[in-house]
Amino acid sequence: MTELFYSSTSQQEEQGGLHVLAIGAGHYPHLGSPGTVDVFGHLEELTSPAVSARWFAERLRDSPSAEWAVPPKSIDLLTSEPGQETFTTKRAQIQQAFDQWHQRCRSHPANIGLFYFCGHGFQHDNHLLLTSDFAESVHNRFAGSFDFDNTRRALAHNGPVTQCFIIDACRSPLPTSEARQQARFSTPLLASFSVRRKACQAGLTLRVSLGEEGAADRYKASAFTKAVTKALQGHAAELDGETGRWVVSNQSIGTAIGAILQETVGNDVTAPPVAIEHDGRYHIFRRLNSPPTGTLELSCDPGMAQARARLSYEPLPGGGDQRVTRRKASAMPWRVPIQAGHHKVDARFPDGDYTDASDMVFAVPPVCQKKLWVAR
Repeated sequence: MTELFYSSTSQQEEQGGLHVLAIGAGHYPHLGSPGTVDVFGHLEELTSPAVSARWFAERLRDSPSAEWAVPPKSIDLLTSEPGQETFTTKRAQIQQAFDQWHQRCRSHPANIGLFYFCGHGFQHDNHLLLTSDFAESVHNRFAGSFDFDNTRRALAHNGPVTQCFIIDACRSPLPTSEARQQARFSTPLLASFSVRRKACQAGLTLRVSLGEEGAADRYKASAFTKAVTKALQGHAAELDGETGRWVVSNQSIGTAIGAILQETVGNDVTAPPVAIEHDGRYHIFRRLNSPPTGTLELSCDPGMAQARARLSYEPLPGGGDQRVTRRKASAMPWRVPIQAGHHKVDARFPDGDYTDASDMVFAVPPVCQKKLWVAR
């Protein structure tokens, strides 16, 4: 296990902390064991999870600690890559790291627990996540796995007040009846269920929808992980009407994550739907020190005017010296980075074929789409 970050400050102080456990399981050396292919199909080792987990954890570590509702206190990282001789993503290793993370999460009532997993997964009655020793025993292949949904249910009664789960793994159904029979023996990382009042008062779970598969380019962080990271960094921010500051909350992430993922994969590909599960009340994760940056998509109607328009925007209050203008007219909408807030947008027609038009927009990340209506 790699301790990417650990604060030596006493856990007994008044302010709680953010505790992160990030797991990227890519090494699965037993996928070709006798009978496994017949039961589970041709699963392959994965090159993205280690990169994705490190991408996610390092960006949390490097974010401004003062912006978090409670500062980062610990970030533990477990990864494995294909062919790696020494790795930390077997079930027993994950269990040990989980136990330590769980203890830290419960050390202060204001703590936030954030659990991240990237690797192989299946959907049966529950979402089952595979560890690197999956299929090591042909008599109990799911000894190398854990039941995520039952883990999460147990944490709701025995974890911190605020909990966040990011699961970057497939939820495709098990392919054979034998696989479905064996899946009954996958167990949770935390088996302590309680009838007492739930401990979790603000929870957020993000993962692909039922039946969907995860995807990533080889040796690169996945689009899903990048999208969640962007959301936490501010692409999912909303304006807090009481304080006037831009904040990232469990609800704002849930609202924006689909659009952020689509932006991440690009407009030529349809992003997979994201399952968003809230548990409890509204909770702010970060209060940003400055307005976040999103994307302005500015166009004209009718579309034939687009190729003749000189498009621009300027922040309000501002002045002409802050105006940003499209360098070259195009039939495509103008997509440009823009700071969140109030702006004036313009479409000007030097040749006089259409009348100039302008309007006001309140840009909110991740994408602000605005169409200017023009007339001849």
